[in-house]
Amino acid sequence: MWSTVFQKIGLQSNQYKTMEMTDFLLKFDSKEQAVEFATNNGYMAVDTDEEGNEISVPLLQGDKYVYTVIGEHIYPTNETETMRDEGGNEWEQPIMEGDGNHWILFRTWDDNLDTSIAEDYIVWNSKETTRVRRRDENGQFIGDDPNTENDEAWVDEPVPRPENAPRREFM
Repeated sequence: MWSTVFQKIGLQSNQYKTMEMTDFLLKFDSKEQAVEFATNNGYMAVDTDEEGNEISVPLLQGDKYVYTVIGEHIYPTNETETMRDEGGNEWEQPIMEGDGNHWILFRTWDDNLDTSIAEDYIVWNSKETTRVRRRDENGQFIGDDPNTENDEAWVDEPVPRPENAPRREFM
């Protein structure tokens, strides 16, 4: 799939294999808020249908981005309800609940993309890191070597995706 996307925007296969991509998980309060954001920032176009009605058309890919609409995050509540079909067969059906938000997974290969327009909605990005103390195989802290310029006692580790966020990923 990615080779098709990159070929459409004029990249050769050897170029996109070396590109570093960044994923952003965006959370909006509603679908309407997400559509307004996308329209105001060039990720959605307004068109008219055959009857002349105004419709929104998502621009799911561009020269330096691609995104997928996740929508509302639905998850199990750890409760079930008994279901019965016409033949009298019963089973336990998990009860699902929505989080009431509208989620978007956005990917870019442009390190210069201005993400400040989305900072109120970004809940995670794949390049985000946090500094943590290094530990050895026994879990003990590793100290800094005072004879080097580097601080070996600390390391940058990727920030994991939030537990309560959708698990959708690009293929």
